[in-house]
Amino acid sequence: MIYEDFINSNIALNLKKKLKEKFYSGWGKGNNINEARYNAEKSYKKNIDLNSEVIYLVSTNSEIILSEIDAEKKKNIEIIEKLKELNITKQNSKKLIELFKSKEKVSCASLANYLAISERTANRLLLKLEENNLAISDLVKINRGRPKKLYKFSF
Repeated sequence: MIYEDFINSNIALNLKKKLKEKFYSGWGKGNNINEARYNAEKSYKKNIDLNSEVIYLVSTNSEIILSEIDAEKKKNIEIIEKLKELNITKQNSKKLIELFKSKEKVSCASLANYLAISERTANRLLLKLEENNLAISDLVKINRGRPKKLYKFSF
């Protein structure tokens, strides 16, 4: 919200009403124009990466969310940020969030099939998640052969 001459104005809301479609924006703050522009571009890219209409104000040492968001959207953003730190793509992050919400236990083979990746890549992904406490594994004994490892996501 911007208050100028005691008039309440929400630029993002006004633009959304006029354009009638999804748009992305970024706001930046800095000690000079170049720093502010750089921070605004950083905010804009973050908005595109998360594919959301959440408005960020990025300054040199902080990020502030300017728009109101519901708890579920905020949780999804936090999960995507964690997965991004582990170099997991945005598409795979969204699919992993869907699996997390379904509360299903996943094997390496089923995850590989769901994400359309090889079992080896799925195994690496699951191990990376387990090392960072984002997944919990259970060994399930089978009548014949090796025991099967099932993972439950704990974002």
